[in-house]
Amino acid sequence: MAATREAAKTSRGDEPTGQADVREQKSRVIDSLPDFQEFFANDGSGFAWVHWAGDAAQEEELAQRFHEAFGTINEYFGTTFSTLFGGGRAGLVLLDAEDELESGIDIIAQPPGKRLQSVQLLSGGEKALTAMALMFALFRYRPSPFCLLDEIDAPLDDANIARFVEMLRGMQDQTQFILITHHRKTMEIADRLYGVTMEEPGVSKLISLQLH
Repeated sequence: MAATREAAKTSRGDEPTGQADVREQKSRVIDSLPDFQEFFANDGSGFAWVHWAGDAAQEEELAQRFHEAFGTINEYFGTTFSTLFGGGRAGLVLLDAEDELESGIDIIAQPPGKRLQSVQLLSGGEKALTAMALMFALFRYRPSPFCLLDEIDAPLDDANIARFVEMLRGMQDQTQFILITHHRKTMEIADRLYGVTMEEPGVSKLISLQLH
């Protein structure tokens, strides 16, 4: 084996220094493989312990970061919920507080004039507003450059649309919103409108309108 490698080195004597160094490093790695195999066969527990210790430290850091983010988002969620509903309260609840990283999360909400209950028991419009409140809470915690909303305001009445629009206005400085909507009040806050019209049967036309 050594003679074969020596012959190979001689035949490549004219190759660049960088390539020769790489080949030398590869050769050393190959030569050391039996030592690694022997270590794993005889003392694999040492490697497993080091690997486990690294995972434990990483998991502790992740748990701390999750706990901080969860608390902040939960606080924002309560605020955005009250704003969109014109009152009431809501929150996020961990199903297993002892294991936050693996725990499920439940959403509880209490719209004005109703009892505190799971989000699953709310009406369609209330579920939509609750989902919006959570989305806006996440955006307040970590804003995104842009957000695409596809008819998110469809189940809302005029009163809720007005509060939804005000919430959008308050976030326009941080996020560019692209909305697909049929509501006139939502369209009124847009800087530019795009639409499709059919002036003649079977002929669609794209139009745009600059508002601000």
